[in-house]
Amino acid sequence: MRHIITFIVLSLIPAICRAQHKTTVREEMERIKTEHRVNFVYEGSLPLDTEYTGVPLVGNLKQRLRMLFDNSGITFRQKGVYVMLFRKDATRHEKKRVKKQMRARQNQWKEELEADIFRSDSLDEVVIRGDMRSRVLSTQTGKRTLSAADLNSEFSLLSSPDLLKTLQRTSGVQEGVELTAGMHVHGGNNDENLFLIDNTPVYGNSHALGLFSAFNTDVINRTDFYKSGFPARFGGRISSVTDVHTIDGDTLNRHGLLNIGLIDGRIMLEGPIKLRREREQMERGERQGYSTTYVMGMRRTWLDAVTVPAMYMHNKTVDDEKIDMRYFLHDINAKLTHRFSPHSRIYLSLYSSKDYLKFRDDIEDNNQTDNEKWKIYYGNINVAAGWKGTLTKTLSAEFCTTLAYYRSRYEYATFSQDKIDSEQDSKLVIRQYRSSVRDLGMRAVLHWRPSMHHDIHFGGDMTYHVFRPQTRIQHDVYGKGTQVTDSSGMAFANRQYATEAKIFAEDEMHIGERWSLNIGIRAGMFHTHTADGTQKNFLNIDPRVALKFQASHSTSVKLSLSEMTQTIHCINNAYLPMPTDYWVPTTPRLRPMHSLQIAAGIYMQLSKKWFVSLESYWKESRHMLMSGTRWLVQIPANHWDKYVNDGHGRFYGIEADASYHSPRLTVDASYTLSWNRRNFSELYNGWFYDKFDSRHKFNITARLKMGRKAEMYAAWVCRTGHRATYATLQAEGPALPDPETGLSKNGKENEPSGNVDAATIGIYNTFGTPNNIVLPVYHRLDIGFNLHHVTRRGKERILNVSIYNVYNRINSVFLHTGGEQKSPTKLRARGLVPIIPSISYTMKF
Repeated sequence: MRHIITFIVLSLIPAICRAQHKTTVREEMERIKTEHRVNFVYEGSLPLDTEYTGVPLVGNLKQRLRMLFDNSGITFRQKGVYVMLFRKDATRHEKKRVKKQMRARQNQWKEELEADIFRSDSLDEVVIRGDMRSRVLSTQTGKRTLSAADLNSEFSLLSSPDLLKTLQRTSGVQEGVELTAGMHVHGGNNDENLFLIDNTPVYGNSHALGLFSAFNTDVINRTDFYKSGFPARFGGRISSVTDVHTIDGDTLNRHGLLNIGLIDGRIMLEGPIKLRREREQMERGERQGYSTTYVMGMRRTWLDAVTVPAMYMHNKTVDDEKIDMRYFLHDINAKLTHRFSPHSRIYLSLYSSKDYLKFRDDIEDNNQTDNEKWKIYYGNINVAAGWKGTLTKTLSAEFCTTLAYYRSRYEYATFSQDKIDSEQDSKLVIRQYRSSVRDLGMRAVLHWRPSMHHDIHFGGDMTYHVFRPQTRIQHDVYGKGTQVTDSSGMAFANRQYATEAKIFAEDEMHIGERWSLNIGIRAGMFHTHTADGTQKNFLNIDPRVALKFQASHSTSVKLSLSEMTQTIHCINNAYLPMPTDYWVPTTPRLRPMHSLQIAAGIYMQLSKKWFVSLESYWKESRHMLMSGTRWLVQIPANHWDKYVNDGHGRFYGIEADASYHSPRLTVDASYTLSWNRRNFSELYNGWFYDKFDSRHKFNITARLKMGRKAEMYAAWVCRTGHRATYATLQAEGPALPDPETGLSKNGKENEPSGNVDAATIGIYNTFGTPNNIVLPVYHRLDIGFNLHHVTRRGKERILNVSIYNVYNRINSVFLHTGGEQKSPTKLRARGLVPIIPSISYTMKF
């Protein structure tokens, strides 16, 4: 009891002493200012030097202010670290003066702080850690962001990291034919994916029939991949959007890298352009970086450096035959950026890619001359020029002009001549094929933040398309010996035009502390002008809605609805990207493709290291296109819309993702359960599964840092096999002769038919449902190692060793059928891709 009384007495001593010591209101304000770190703003006429006669000030800031100014004729208003004081009977004009004084003090404090930071020579490093890409905090569903580090730490096929193969490992994405760049996102086709590089569309996104991606990861800054919940500022395709942003260049130092791989090499350079005036300002410490920067990256295969000398040596040893064969591909990226200020800059971006294949075989002896040559080349040219900056404190904008050009060309020529008999025929055959698409566009995007609760994007774009599919030139020359006796030539040109105009607006609203809503709309007009002069306008309105509920700081639930419209199509009759593929606009006979997708998911950041998510989607597409013939390798471009079928697609599934991130180990795992169904009434009366319908897909990737000098990467994929069509019935019917040879195929091949109109009996294979058989399970393991070394001069060297398909699993690509007629058919699954090792060496400087 004695101790309690002593404690109470000691506690009351400061209050008693303060009661005996008289203070003024101003002195109490100084004490509050020191203890709570606030600033008072007021007019000098306030009676602050009067004596304070109240009780000692206790409690929080607002409680103390109420106690201090009670019965004093003064009111207060707190705004952050500032407390404004007014008379109780103050006029509106007097209150405005105090508020203006507070804003002036705020600006003065910011300027002084910036000046102190700029003048400071001993400012300690400040590290702010946060995940701007967190899927828990963003409103969109189905968005993934990949940084440059994410791409360059991936497995490297034949020495080059690959953006498309990284995206193929994402949940909800099915790869096409093994080892190719095909992407089937949420059941869509390969041409339903939009690829952008610095705001320009890329029509040819791969090299070597899909073996390599057309994007050089050395110059990529960030890649945003959307498979659902599309923002209103994106459109033009109905399955996915991949938005690639290249780096702007270092504003302080020049540096780069040189990579030498198994079949290619890469070089990247970046840095500032140092003007004399800016260099002098940097030396005096008046600038923190140069205003103009550059980036240049190039990738090229060097197989032709091997094949050309090899063919030369071969030709030296053979007298009557000369062979020339060469192939190369290249990517070139260049970007120039100039900063007028921290809030205004202009840029010029260039991207070029090309595949080139050439073969020539000249056979010449004393009797005969036979020459054959052909070459194929195709690629992209993309240019973007624009301005990006801040118009006001709450409004920023980007304006740009874009040019996209994709072309493919095939040339074939043969010549034969008899040197001895001048009466023998000689013949020259020349074939040329060209396809191209040109886009000239303008785009404006404005970003307005009127308050902390609204984030508004609005703008529009306009694009003028020129399509030139299947321009053909045929030239034949006939003669006797060296004398020309006859010649013929034909030229077929197709040219189609289209104009596309789009406007969009979206607002991301924060409703309270837990809800956020992204609502937008995209409206467009597409005017098409076909080769026969027919014109038509198509109008579309695509609403976009995304809703998020933030259950806690680590858990969110999302729902999204988005509609997409596609008005241009890639026509091919194969599952591989071919040089003969061509792009065309929607014609008056058809309708633009349209999709409606609903997605929902839950996202949880269980700890700093663990993240899990569960997402589901339902998507329905209308006016999808499928080739209506199996016999034409290439569909004629002048009436291509008569050779395709219009149908519907229905796709749905569940995606589960889990990630573990620590300083040494990173593990990403995903599982997809999906259905891919289609309905083309002209092909089959009912719903059937697509060729790339894969019920289950499981991916796991891991990156391990084994000390400072080594790191390891491994990726394992296991999925249900793709589908194929197997003949389930054999039917009898008329055995029609071959239209060119007139030979019958009624069981005795290569024998002339006695009467081509006779109803001889033949056996035909038929099927009930397309894609009615599932290929064996697909699985493989890829691994890679990076070995780091730093030279005495501080330059980093990296040795990469990668192995594709480590345990040499020959996965099925197609079915081979065998067996006699009217007997059991034997099926064998055939594969093509074995184990593939690769090695590369990178030098940074």
